[in-house]
Order: sequence, then structure tokens, then C-alpha cells
Amino acid sequence: MRLLGAGLLPELARSLPASQHPTVIAQHVDLSVNDASWRVRYMLADVIVELQQALASELSDMKLLPAFVQLLQDSEPEVRTCAATKVTTWHKQRTCSSVSTSASLKHCPTPDFSQSHPMLRCTTLPSA
Repeated sequence: MRLLGAGLLPELARSLPASQHPTVIAQHVDLSVNDASWRVRYMLADVIVELQQALASELSDMKLLPAFVQLLQDSEPEVRTCAATKVTTWHKQRTCSSVSTSASLKHCPTPDFSQSHPMLRCTTLPSA
């Protein structure tokens, strides 16, 4: 049941009034990201960008970004991999929030992770 609940969070966010997002959605995100089952965390990682689109940017920055970083650092490789596949899309959504909904994302700039959250910055390894 928890697995299905995590997968339905974006739909729940779209159906609830925005005034209820900070309590209902944020609570379920916290529960899902800290769930003992890696499958629940995987499901949250799988829908986190869709959930980001359904929430206001302030709530997304306050609740979803820390959860996203936690998923990127998860103990299970499947969860980390799923979250990592969403990084570019997450960043495009954040940087292109001012683009009208009728415009396509191809007009958005290429992600520059040097300006992102410190946990999402790419680092170069020293050459051998």
C-alpha cells in the first residue's frame, strides 16, 4: 500500500488544493523518503520530477529538493540510479519555470550544475 501511495503522490498533488500541499503532500514525501522499504523510496524517486511539476516552487525547494538529495545518497543502488536519471529533468524544470507552458523544454538552457544545489554539483576527478 505504501508503494502505491508514493506512486500516486503527483496525482494527489494535482487533485488537492494548493493550500493543503504543505501538510498533506510534504508529510507523505517525508514518510516515503524515509521508508524502510527501498521499493517505496524507488517509487518516490521515479515520480519526483512529476511531483515537482505539480507543486509550487517554494514547497518544491523546501521539501522536495532535500528529499531528492537524500534519494541520490540512498543506501540502495537501485534508488540512487533511479534518482540520478531524474537530475537533468529536475534541473530543467527548475531553470525553465519561467518558460510558458506552451513552449517546449528544448528552448531551455543546458543544465549548469555549478549553479545548482551543492549536493547536485558535478566534480571532476583528478587525472592519474
